[in-house]
Amino acid sequence: MRRYVFFLSLCFSGLGLALFLPAALAEEPAAWKIATPYQTIPLKWAELPGKAVFGNVTDPARLRIAYRPDGGVPTAALLVNAPLIKAFPVDAFEGPEGIGGEQRLVQTALQDGGPVKSVYVGGAFLDSDIFEWLFVLPKEEIQRWLAATGKEMKIYVLDPADKSRCLEASFTLPEDARPLRGMLQKYLK
Repeated sequence: MRRYVFFLSLCFSGLGLALFLPAALAEEPAAWKIATPYQTIPLKWAELPGKAVFGNVTDPARLRIAYRPDGGVPTAALLVNAPLIKAFPVDAFEGPEGIGGEQRLVQTALQDGGPVKSVYVGGAFLDSDIFEWLFVLPKEEIQRWLAATGKEMKIYVLDPADKSRCLEASFTLPEDARPLRGMLQKYLK
């Protein structure tokens, strides 16, 4: 009984919190989350959480890879939320007339020492508080991402009015690339 009381007092004391809180707050390892958003369409998504920064605004971001195994090429999307939408000039990228279709204002960089890739993008509001930049992924870039397990990947979106400023999104590519590789299996053959 004494040991039980001691254990309970330890758990609810500052020492107990100091011992158990770090384990509870430990960050979950990065993992691709695969989803089938529509039951009637063979589209699959692989999503990875990350964070994005522009100026003094930091907020969660998501990287989404979409693919239809019945045809087409994979696309990647960087999704950001309201705080960054308000801080960054996303309107310049929206729609078919968006500047991202005329200028390569999005760059992807891996911590593998390989080249930085600049891409054309389309932009759209998915909701009033979610914006996405959408771009096509060449096969060699997908293969680089699959091989760079555990490495950091950054996506930079240049400010069209001042290219010295950019929104920077960071993602840790998961150690286990099998979910994404499995989703893209038909394309990678």
